[in-house]
Amino acid sequence: MPITKGQTFQDVNQLPLNTLGLPARSQVDTVLAGVDKDLGAPLRLSQSFPADAILHIAPSAQINSDGGATYSDSVGGLIQNFVASTVDFQTQTTGGGTVNITFPASTVGQFRRCAFYLNADGTVSATFSVEAASVGALQNAGILLLAGTHIGWVDLECTDIAGKFKTAGSATSIIESQVGGTPRVARIRGGGGGSGVPWIAAEASIASSVSTVSVSFPTPQNDLSYVILPQLVNTVDGSPMFIQVEITTKTVNGFTVSLSSPTDSINYKVGYIIPLKAFPMGESSIGNTNLSVSPVFDLQQHSANYGLLAFMQNIVDASPQFQPVVVTTKSATGFTASWNAGADSANYKLAYFVNATGQKDIGAAASSLSVNLPINYGNTNYVVVGMIHNIVDASPQFQPAVITAKSSSSFTISWSDPTDSANYKLIYYALSFS
Repeated sequence: MPITKGQTFQDVNQLPLNTLGLPARSQVDTVLAGVDKDLGAPLRLSQSFPADAILHIAPSAQINSDGGATYSDSVGGLIQNFVASTVDFQTQTTGGGTVNITFPASTVGQFRRCAFYLNADGTVSATFSVEAASVGALQNAGILLLAGTHIGWVDLECTDIAGKFKTAGSATSIIESQVGGTPRVARIRGGGGGSGVPWIAAEASIASSVSTVSVSFPTPQNDLSYVILPQLVNTVDGSPMFIQVEITTKTVNGFTVSLSSPTDSINYKVGYIIPLKAFPMGESSIGNTNLSVSPVFDLQQHSANYGLLAFMQNIVDASPQFQPVVVTTKSATGFTASWNAGADSANYKLAYFVNATGQKDIGAAASSLSVNLPINYGNTNYVVVGMIHNIVDASPQFQPAVITAKSSSSFTISWSDPTDSANYKLIYYALSFS
């Protein structure tokens, strides 16, 4: 009579697995468990299995199969301890560690991008993009990833006007890492990976009756190829001066901003952003007597619908001109920036940065514009830099602009004379303090 015997052997590896911390001849199920454990990463974003409405955020310390640990990058000069957490996009609740998230009221069927980053206080924050009709039209995630350790983002589709979401294209109200072969959950390398503070964003106070302010970097730049985006701020005085600012010295250790007139109070500040060198930017020389310059991009843009900030600088002449700059033409291959009077030397350059947080029409006969930011910063510890565009009128106005009001979710920018047409637009970039 035949006898059926159970299998009495198991697959084993013959050599030690040093990375996994496993000895020779470890059983295959033990090896697979170790591999699965080591595939995790600090602050890794993931779906549930099976999928539900929850997005999981791994802890900032990932225990490896060999007993060691992998940590996320430091932020605020410290290694943070963030525990495993969840965000439920249907019940609008969180679990585990502190996740600062406000679910925005939205239009059913419209899309938003939600980005996550670890703060210096050990909490995680989420920022939502403005809604769009398609995923392809959503803001670049880099705009939403503010100071801190960058974690990643998820592309969402609204399922309820109260701000409930699923991943874009999902058949039901669930969160999925990919839908139809397209990734919907995006992770920054290393889980959180990234860098602690990839940008510099700050404000420097300006004393009364002075016309320059010098800024020192906490850490020197690698070289002089960085771009500075300056913006004058006075949110206290009822009738501030409209002063043009200009970069007049630049070293790896800092820079100097000069003003077209001395300040008339102690309430002025210069806000400045040093962008990450991951976006198109540069400095184009302006020839003597020229009224404009037309930089050509190294890499063609998809269309002319891009954000752009540009400012004149002169780090050579002792007494340079101070001129507001207006973008007067745009195409996918480049743009033209113009000003009112011919340059009085060949030492001027146009510093520019191709990106923006938002754009808003100004309208005719306006001397200020109030803008609602796409996210609420929770305080006024952010920099906003604005620039006026007019690509329609042959002879636009050239006016210095000053930030005259700020709240956690909005700002006002003002200028001296009412606009002479409805063809002006404000392009702005906002970033929380580094």
